[in-house]
Amino acid sequence: MKVYTYDRSERGLAMAKWLNDKPPPGAESIRLFPIPTTKDGVTVNGGDMRISDGLRELGDGELVIGYGIPEDIRNKLTRAGVSVADSAEDEEFLVANAHLTALGALGKILTGWKRAPGDMSIGILGYGRIGSSLCRLLIPICPRITVYTTDPDKQRELGSYGIHAPMVGQWESLGKLDLLINTAPAPLLDGVERPEGLRVMDLASGNYLAGWGEIEKYPSIPAVCYPESAGEIWYRSVLRLI
Repeated sequence: MKVYTYDRSERGLAMAKWLNDKPPPGAESIRLFPIPTTKDGVTVNGGDMRISDGLRELGDGELVIGYGIPEDIRNKLTRAGVSVADSAEDEEFLVANAHLTALGALGKILTGWKRAPGDMSIGILGYGRIGSSLCRLLIPICPRITVYTTDPDKQRELGSYGIHAPMVGQWESLGKLDLLINTAPAPLLDGVERPEGLRVMDLASGNYLAGWGEIEKYPSIPAVCYPESAGEIWYRSVLRLI
């Protein structure tokens, strides 16, 4: 069984080792693409190779692994009898990966400041998988947490926990924060003036804080901080998907 990997990150190499040591049932060869597989729908993320060039002469017994594989390519692979495992469709993987992201962000907070979290006021923009996981990690050590959400139900849920949760657009408390952590993959702060002295950490993919000056951006924390754990949860995802 041969694994062809187009992901040379430490996470990709850890994933390739799992695939070589414990091949998924029924796979005669594997093509491993990065997370995300592509950013433009044509080329492989991290290089200039076309996705189609890495998928030539595939058929029965082949397994293609990726994240966010374009639909037209997936359809062609399926028609050719190729198995596809796209972890963007695995909720358990998404939750586990978000937790690793939140852990990495907490590590930055614990080691990158001269003040302990208990002496800080921290805001979280977005209450999705990453935001909710980060909030749970911070609650025991940071008594002053503000979570900005677009969902009234989540606002009520956070309020029941005693957490200040203004709706996006209600920015009055921004000026009271020491740190704002963006987890939202959307330009929610467009047109909002950044308070003086506010430190900003961005965990979302993409550039949604343009115009806000110096931002501490940490893309792909699982692959950077915890590549072996990230590789293992990716491998477990593939087993579920096939």
